[in-house]
Amino acid sequence: MERNIVIVDPLSTGQELAPAFAERGVRAIAVMSMLDTPAAVLSGWFPENFEHILVWNGTERGRRVLAEHLRQFDPLAVIPGSEFGVLLAEHLAAEVTPDLANDPALIPARRDKWDMGQAVAAAGIPTLKQFRAESVEQAAAWIEQEGLGGSKLVLKPTNSCATDSVHFVEPGGDLRTPFEAILGHTNITNQVNTTVLLQEFAEGVEYIVDLYAVNGEYGLVDVCRYTKAVRYDHADHGRTGIYERVDFLPPDTPEVPELFAFAQQVAKAVGIRNFSAHVEVMLTAAGPRLVEIGARPAGGGHQMVTRLATGDAQIQRTVRHLVDGEFKPGYDWLRHVRAAFLTAPRSGTWRNGDLFDQVDGLPTFDCKHIPYGTGDVVPASTGLFDAFGWVVFADPDPEAVEADFAKLKELEAQIILD
Repeated sequence: MERNIVIVDPLSTGQELAPAFAERGVRAIAVMSMLDTPAAVLSGWFPENFEHILVWNGTERGRRVLAEHLRQFDPLAVIPGSEFGVLLAEHLAAEVTPDLANDPALIPARRDKWDMGQAVAAAGIPTLKQFRAESVEQAAAWIEQEGLGGSKLVLKPTNSCATDSVHFVEPGGDLRTPFEAILGHTNITNQVNTTVLLQEFAEGVEYIVDLYAVNGEYGLVDVCRYTKAVRYDHADHGRTGIYERVDFLPPDTPEVPELFAFAQQVAKAVGIRNFSAHVEVMLTAAGPRLVEIGARPAGGGHQMVTRLATGDAQIQRTVRHLVDGEFKPGYDWLRHVRAAFLTAPRSGTWRNGDLFDQVDGLPTFDCKHIPYGTGDVVPASTGLFDAFGWVVFADPDPEAVEADFAKLKELEAQIILD
């Protein structure tokens, strides 16, 4: 008997789902939530991996017709392959595979950053102050009402992803410029930003907590510590979300139990009962606070580096859940892994494209991706999708990883752009 899995927008890391299911004899059906694949993830679209490719026309009636079509395949499940497909996947799962659907009443909270914050607060979980504004005037009034005029703030789209258009504003700084840089502009998901989310800035250390849920029970897949930078456009505001490195943490790291407990509370609050959750948490002096949660596998190559560190990842857990009925509560530990991001301080023509050739010979080097060469025009790095490149280091000895990372940063400082 043929077995099928429906994957909505299998882009970015989601490209790994179809081949992983194929290894277990499960055919993949792709559903695209839009007619035009966003340029930022076009390189991650492999139509040859799918038995059928269906495209949603964007209407509610079209979704009902699509759901009826999908029922004919009797799929094991309907799952999102990327952030782009979360909303459609959640609606289709509720209609096609209701026994494996997340809470249908909380679908908006699994995509819209304002709604997820409201759902988390309603569950009694401490949250950051936040507000969804349609104008600078609304935003300024909320800031005054909440007494945040002397506080740092973060502005971002309510429904984009991957650090797209995330701005940082110093206390009392220019609010209008970053607000207008977001409102009315098309984000990387090909949607126009009709509102802007304002959040109080959380001082602390940022973490990724990746979960995999089976029937409301949550397994811990990995925990990572983020290090990001702020690039200032002006004296009082800049772009956040410029990654410097991501460090995988052993399961016996002291902060892991607190982070895991908090991530489970958040996942439950937004109605995730099955499949992957990607939780971004700021650990502050007052305790953990949610940055945001994605109801999908971690993207941006994260599955590959998770397997390097732990021998497993959300993609593999998805397959074992749906094919074997497996639930795994925690993760194993193989080696220390650091994903290091390279950034271009400004746009320009790269003149020393052989600079990073020597990285391959470093003792803990595992792999790298630098899409530019000598003579290429590179953009200034402002987020995840326009990073200059990345290098992964892996070794049982964390000090060896740290030493090679330091050498990489020395090379990064020698990038010549003109």
